[in-house]
Amino acid sequence: MIAIAVIAIITINKKEESATSNQSTDVVNADKNVTNSNINATTISDNKTEDEYESNVNLVGTYIYNENVKYEFKEDGKGAMHDSGMKFDYTYTVNNNKLEIDFTLDALRDASYTYTLEGETLTLVGGEGTTGGEYRLQKETK
Repeated sequence: MIAIAVIAIITINKKEESATSNQSTDVVNADKNVTNSNINATTISDNKTEDEYESNVNLVGTYIYNENVKYEFKEDGKGAMHDSGMKFDYTYTVNNNKLEIDFTLDALRDASYTYTLEGETLTLVGGEGTTGGEYRLQKETK
């Protein structure tokens, strides 16, 4: 009888230790999951490689084509074309020297350019989705 009682006490103690140990493990795992979720959320929301992010940063600013047309590039990959007082939002991606513009408004044709940025001059060479040609834009200074 005493042996059964001792075994029961040992079993209860082991279950308590196991439960405490599992709680600690669960807390650590929960912290890891939160950290991984934050990393994944950042990666998914940005959806850019480090090189693409740096290329976007290099292009950030407003560039004037003529008195009616200018392009705005924000660090987050969003921007807008301003044409004769109208604003047309878009998202853009940069990979190497290729600029892809995806207009929010489906009525506008998306565009793909090869680009160079030399000092304050952005040169776009039209490709797929554009009317072709070469466009020189000057960075707006305020």
